[in-house]
Amino acid sequence: MSIVTSSASRYWAFARRTAYVLVSTTAAASMTPTRALLGQAYLQVTVAGGTTGSGTVQVTGTAPGGGAQSETLTFSSNGTQVTAKRYATLTSVATTGLANEATVPTVAVQAVSADGTPQLVQVEVAAERPVVVGWTGPMDYPAPAQGTHELDGAVVLVDYEETWTPRVDDLCTEPATGEVWLVRGVREVRVGFGVRPHHWQLRCTRYDT
Repeated sequence: MSIVTSSASRYWAFARRTAYVLVSTTAAASMTPTRALLGQAYLQVTVAGGTTGSGTVQVTGTAPGGGAQSETLTFSSNGTQVTAKRYATLTSVATTGLANEATVPTVAVQAVSADGTPQLVQVEVAAERPVVVGWTGPMDYPAPAQGTHELDGAVVLVDYEETWTPRVDDLCTEPATGEVWLVRGVREVRVGFGVRPHHWQLRCTRYDT
């Protein structure tokens, strides 16, 4: 048992915010969305890395009113386009021309608002993990920033794993209390003369939603 696990007094679940409903994926005739839309959104489609990036991308889903709808975006080169319609769901993505290029491009789809602002969804990246929490700085200090109100600072230790890596801006929830924390910094701690990664050290602030 690791030192972090044996010393832990809390369990945190880690989540990541993303606007991608189809993560960057090598173009194919038929593509399946990575995750569902959280709400109504326009779809921003990006074709990247292809020899020319020339072809079409068809998105299919449902309209806000519930009826089926689709749009076909034509690309003459690698780039980004946004649908003219809003979607309540995205059920499939299809391409023509792209998969036949010498260097096949990737296709990604993000949910955005009318002005192009990403519409973020929260995706769990690690279920409850044992953590060691140490407080840092004065208690309940306000640090106003647009859209946030930071309270309390903490240094958090979590075991290193091969399957996932914590990132800045991850949200951490303590199921027992419902408290939410925002990751501000990430450091990998190594042992054995720095050869073997042992655990992650996170700098977090309480996140006031």
